[in-house]
Amino acid sequence: MILHLIDSLGMYGAEKVVIMLLSKLLNTDFKCTLGCIRERDDEMPAIAMEAGKLGIPLHFFTMKRGFNPMGVRQINDYVNSERIKMIHSHGYKSDIYSGLLRGRNVKKISTVHGWSQKTAGLRMRMYEYINRKMLLRMNKVIAVSHKLQGELTSLGLSDNKIRLIYNGIEAIQIKKSEDLAALRQQFGIPPEAILLGAVGRLENIKGHLYLLEAIKILRGTNKMYHLAIAGDGPLREELTNYIHRHHLESCVTLLGFVERIHDFLSMIDVYIMPSLSEGMPLALLEAMSYSKPVVASAVGGINEVITHDKNGILVSPADSDRLAIAIQDSLRDATRMAKIGTEGYRTIEERFTSQVMVQNYINLYSETLQE
Repeated sequence: MILHLIDSLGMYGAEKVVIMLLSKLLNTDFKCTLGCIRERDDEMPAIAMEAGKLGIPLHFFTMKRGFNPMGVRQINDYVNSERIKMIHSHGYKSDIYSGLLRGRNVKKISTVHGWSQKTAGLRMRMYEYINRKMLLRMNKVIAVSHKLQGELTSLGLSDNKIRLIYNGIEAIQIKKSEDLAALRQQFGIPPEAILLGAVGRLENIKGHLYLLEAIKILRGTNKMYHLAIAGDGPLREELTNYIHRHHLESCVTLLGFVERIHDFLSMIDVYIMPSLSEGMPLALLEAMSYSKPVVASAVGGINEVITHDKNGILVSPADSDRLAIAIQDSLRDATRMAKIGTEGYRTIEERFTSQVMVQNYINLYSETLQE
């Protein structure tokens, strides 16, 4: 039995990867349970609801937020009573709890989906510092990009402990073009607009403020464009105030959480990812699988997916002027951007499928359990 341990506040990239992996493992020899850390007995994390829909076994660990010594004991008791052979942790809190467990000879692995220390507050930086120490106690640590792999090596992890496994996505059935006008109407987007789309939790690390600054620079250059951002988070009020302050209401829409994200991706014309840091962003892979041309920051795993001017456009992070120029260029040359979108789709088919990702995890599980 393998326990996948996660403390989740929404359905973001890491959560989607975990659900996809667990769903694919249901009919294999690797029996897995999703262990959800939550604060209250009546709390139902979004990832737990998704797991329930798919028939993925669930177990809840209810404890107060922040570090909780009783939480370590609770998880340890479960591991012992269920004779768990391996813990696969996702995220700093799960890594810390897993690293602190004592007792039975349980294999421990962790997937590092990304760091946020450059934009995080003091408390988060402290947790991530402890997290990095706990990774040294793992049997194996998975990096989702070469950049993260290099950072893990710099922490002192030996090469035989680190594995590179890229995130993968499912093959997507793209909506036919006649559906797109109706979709835009549902989202309140002008049907005639050139639609720029962004997906991500509204937090500093995703760079949305720089994107809004770029839109402010572009305002008036092309009245036919519109930016829609799918996602929610702590930065929503600040972004809303910026939009009002600079009178961008006519060309920017904050959609909040979008459940049917594939509908959103199917209706946009250009995908924008202005992140300041990324591991291997699932939303980027999904947008490329729709043959959408991409303008993205040259950070983290994005650089391992996109070759500039071949299957996407790369810009420096935190540079609103450069981002505005790249967006403007993408709106001028439809033929070039269509070719870039086609190359993006080919990249996903060749390198970033769920089948490849899941097989790599199966190989890793087998290897680690035999050690």
